[in-house]
This record gives sequence, structure tokens and C-alpha cells, in this order.
Amino acid sequence: MRLLLHYAPSNTQVKHINEEHFRFMDKLKIFFLGKPQDPLSSNTQKRLALTIFLAWVGLGADGLSSSCYGPEQAFLALRGHPGLALWLALATAVTVFIIAFAYNRVITLFPNGGGGYKVATHLLGKYAGLVAGIALILDYILTVVISVASGMEAIFSIFGFHSAAVAQICDAVILMFITYLNMRGAKESIKFLLPIFIGFVIFHVALIVYGIGSHALEFKTVVTTSTIETTSLFKQMGGLFITIAFLHAYAQGGGTYTGLEAVSNNVNILAEPRVKTGKGAMLWMAISLAFTAGGILLLYLLWQVSPQEGKTLNAVVFEKIMGDSLFGHSVVIMTLLFEAGLLFTAANTGFLGGPAVLANMGVDQWIPKIFVNVSDRLVRQNGILLFSAAALLILFMTNARILTLVIIYSLSVFLAFSIAIVGLFKYYWIETSFALKKIINLLLLGLGAIICISIFITVAITSFLEGSWIALFLISLLLVICLFIKRTYRITELMIEQLDESLCLTVDKPMMQYLVPDPKQPTAVIFVGASRGAAMHALLTIKRTFKDYYKNYVFVDVGVIDSFSMIGKNKIKQLRRSIHGDLDYLVEFCQSHNIPAMSRFDLTIDPVLKMGQVAKDLAQHFDNVAFFSSQLIFPGNNWVQKIIYNKTVSALQYEIYSLGYNMMILPVKVKIDMAKI
Repeated sequence: MRLLLHYAPSNTQVKHINEEHFRFMDKLKIFFLGKPQDPLSSNTQKRLALTIFLAWVGLGADGLSSSCYGPEQAFLALRGHPGLALWLALATAVTVFIIAFAYNRVITLFPNGGGGYKVATHLLGKYAGLVAGIALILDYILTVVISVASGMEAIFSIFGFHSAAVAQICDAVILMFITYLNMRGAKESIKFLLPIFIGFVIFHVALIVYGIGSHALEFKTVVTTSTIETTSLFKQMGGLFITIAFLHAYAQGGGTYTGLEAVSNNVNILAEPRVKTGKGAMLWMAISLAFTAGGILLLYLLWQVSPQEGKTLNAVVFEKIMGDSLFGHSVVIMTLLFEAGLLFTAANTGFLGGPAVLANMGVDQWIPKIFVNVSDRLVRQNGILLFSAAALLILFMTNARILTLVIIYSLSVFLAFSIAIVGLFKYYWIETSFALKKIINLLLLGLGAIICISIFITVAITSFLEGSWIALFLISLLLVICLFIKRTYRITELMIEQLDESLCLTVDKPMMQYLVPDPKQPTAVIFVGASRGAAMHALLTIKRTFKDYYKNYVFVDVGVIDSFSMIGKNKIKQLRRSIHGDLDYLVEFCQSHNIPAMSRFDLTIDPVLKMGQVAKDLAQHFDNVAFFSSQLIFPGNNWVQKIIYNKTVSALQYEIYSLGYNMMILPVKVKIDMAKI
């Protein structure tokens, strides 16, 4: 029998191997995503903030790019009544400015961002806010999906070819690339896409101006023909038919307006003064959007376009305008490439606006708070990854069919708009004094609300089988999930409150003399989490289990800097005060019982990494140290509660082990008085 001897590395060697591994992973992460940013530096915030121009590019690309598919879907939806397209073009331009006006009011009232979700929550109530938030989440997911799918259609139009299978593979690749760009940061992704945006604007403005100018003499004929056709339809079918047909077609191009919402959602990432920057970006967006969307619809009429297999209507009309020359073909190809590029830029807008809505809803506990956190590149990484996965799922579920995507998109857009504008109308009706300005606000907001509600109802009914049922189903499903998560948070908070009340008694005995921990004595380091009572439970458990072995106690906690803590210094101060209160109590309790104790506190965007660094520092300071943390054990083995509260502890234990130290997790069983729910 042979005795096999295995080499076992020492603790020092293990630490060295682990440190080398983490250094390699950090270098790899920096290579792909860039260097980490300091969230506490004012220079960092200024450097990453978006100016009016960059906000127009990064957030306005969504609305502007929908002129690549919105006017087409609206025109096709008229079902043989192209004469109505003239009034559709005018209505589109007017509506853009009305909605822009409404969201300018949103920026003024909510200068830290939040958009329609904040408006609905604060002005109409939390449940109205929940519905608006869900609609916006779907809106931005569909922004990503429809932009990527339409971008590929624009590219295929160059060759007059379309294959659903090939398109979906290409869509998935583009989606992954845009996800990667957003993981690096908002400003970096916008700068990368800036030349595409500028190229789109130049080529489309030139083609619209030339296309309309070269047929200017026919404009009078178009107006006359449209008037005659509208009058004839009114006599034959009645006003109700025209209204429904008009609203249905109008809604099919509804994605055209969603970019206006993106600015009010992301005011917190704009350059100072934020309100002025937001309004400036909104004005640029409204002008460019009204001109492009309305202008393309007018081109369809003037050049009498009709659908062609394998080509978008934009491709058809641009080819008619430029003719068969080599130069003309080159211009059309460049225009379509810029269309595809801008659509991909618009998908980027979904990754900016969507995670912002998730973060706002996370603060209000409708969804897990992990979506409030930011990465070391100061982006909402969890939200970006969720949106990428959801967009990929919807892309394959719908086979990237533009009509279905547009219907789901429009329903979400106009539901969010309707709730937000009704909230603003209520605010100006109740909260502001009577004056001419109030009357103007109420008239414009009232008109906007009527338009948005009418479109929402019309598209829900007339396109139910074509895609409205999918949107209504998804909204209902998300509503149930959010209500369940909210209730889970409420129950868990009550459990923690009862735990704190039962274990955290008033410290009566005054400290006669502050006892300084002796570095040579055994030391217990307790990581403090969401509950002061859980930390107290850990302290008492250690005292009961290990008797008087540990002579010193160190309480460690870190404040997590999320996307809202970065807005201003007051948020950081509130965070510091909250955590210091818990730490001071625990230290005072130990000192009042003649136990040497101290605390360590820091701010971070990555609590596990920061607590690992603190653990390493403490291990170097104290000769004999052990680490402890508490894990809440909930009744009924609720999986949602595990996701919300127990992920950090497990990750922290792995981090401590990787550094070569020991850590014990102490279970804390919590109970709940159901009568208090």
C-alpha cells in the first residue's frame, strides 16, 4: 500500500495566490470597462454629467430614431386612406411640443429626476406611480428591442433582403455590444455614438428639405386632395370612423414621443444647472423630432410611396428622391446606414432611462433595492443587465416583428404619458393660484391628457389581437410581482423593527472611562447590516458561546452609495448619520459593560469589497482576530426575502475566506406579529 503525500500550501501562500488572482481580475475588468470612478469626488460628477448637446444626443436619439419606423407604421395603418397622412403629420408635430411642454413642467417640479414615475407617485398616489413605473419599464425595454430590430431592417433594406432568422442573430449581437458600452458608463457610450447621431441629422435634414423643396409646387395639390378625401370619408363613414382610424394610425407612430420622457427621468445625470440643461435638451429634441417625423410623413405623400418587399418606406422614398445615379445610390446607402446607427443609439437610450426608473422604484420598494446600486463605473449595472436579458427575451418571443413591437410600445408609452399628464393637471388645478399662466398650463395639459388617453384606449381595443393583449398581460403580471415584493418588504421591515425593539435596550450605565481595545488580545469583528438588533444578537451569541474568550469587539459597517446618494452632499450626510447611530449604540453598549470596543465606518459602491478591505486592515492591526456576521432566518422560507436581504452575507463570507481569514455566520430567527401588517 503506497502512501500518497499531497502538498498543502501555507496560509501565507494561499493569501498570495488569492491576491494575485484578484489583481488579474481587476486588470481584466479595467481593460474592458475602464478605470473605477470615485463617487465622492465632485470632479467625477462634473466629468460624467451630460451637457445640453450630449443630453440631446444620448436621450433624444430615442424619439428622433423612431422617425425610421414610426411614420411608416402610422402611414401603413391608414389602410388605403393616405389623404389623412397630411393631418397626421401636423398632429404629430403639435403633439410633440405639447408633450415636451408637459415634461418641462416635470423637470421643474422634480429636478433630481424620476420623470413620469415621480409625478404619478407624488401627485396621484403610490399605486398610480406603480402603474406608471411598470409602463415606463416596458416602454424602455421595447425601446431597446424595437430600435435594434428596426436598425437591422434598415441595413437589410440596402440589399432589398430580409430573413427573420439572420436578423434575430444580428439583433442579439448588436444588443450585447450596446450592453457592453453602457457598462462602461453613460457618457462613454454617448461619445462613441455621437458621429452616428450627427450623420443622421445631416443626411435626413438634407433629404427632407430637398424632397419637399423639389415638390413644393405639388404641395397645394396634396392639401386639396387630402381635404377632398377627408370630407368624402366623413360623409360616407362618419366622424367616428375617421376619429378611430386617425387615432389608430397616430398610435402606431407613438414611439416617436417616448424620448421626451427620457430627459425627465435622467435629470440627475445632467450638467448643472440641471433644470436649465434639461429644458434646453428638451427644446432641441422637440424641434428635431417634430421636423423629422412630420417631414418624413409629408415626403410619403408628396412622392406617393407604396410598400416594397424587403424595403422600409424610408428606403423607398429616399430612392425616389435621389434617383438611379451612382451618387444617388451612395446617398441612400449612407442615409440608411446612419438610420441603423441612430436606431442602435436609441437602444442605448433605453439603457439610460430604464435603469433610472428601476432605481426610483427600488427606493420605494416596489422592486429589490439591488437595482438602486451602482457599479464602480457609476452606472446602474444590475438594471442594465436586467434590461438586456428582458430585451433579448422579447426579441425572440415576438420574432422581432415590428408591428407587434410597435403596438406593445405605443400602449406602454401612452399609458405612462396619460398618468403623468393627469398628475400635472391635478397639481396645477389645486396647488397654483389663478392666473393667465395657470390657464395656459391647464389648457395644454388637458389637451395632452385627452390625446394620450384617447390613443391608449383606441390602440388597446383596435389592436388587441395584434399585440395589445401582450402589453396588458405584461403590465398585469408586473403589477402582481411588484405588489408581492412591496408586501414582502413591509413584512420584513416589521420583523426587523420587532427584533430591534426586543434586543436593543436603552444603555443606562454611563461610561466612566473609554476602554481602548488591546491589539494583542483576541478580537471579534462583527459586520453590522440592515438591523441593529441582528448585530446585538451576534454580540450576545458570541458572549454566550465563547464566554469571555474575546476581549475586544469591533463593529464594522459601510454605507452603500447608490444612484441617489450621488445626487448631493445632503444625501451622503444622511447616510453617514444613519449608520453612525447604529455603530455608536453598539460601542456604547459594550463600553457600559466594561468591554473594550470600537467601530469602523466607510462609504462605498461595493459593500463586500470594502468590508473585505476593512477586514484585511483589522487583521493586520490585531494579532488574533475572528470575523462574524448575522443572517436573518425568515419564517416560511420565503425566497423573495432571501433575495432581498441574504445575498451580501454569503458574498462577504466568500470574500473573507478568499483573503485567508475565518468568518462565522450566526443565524437570527425573526418572527412577525401578523396583526401589525
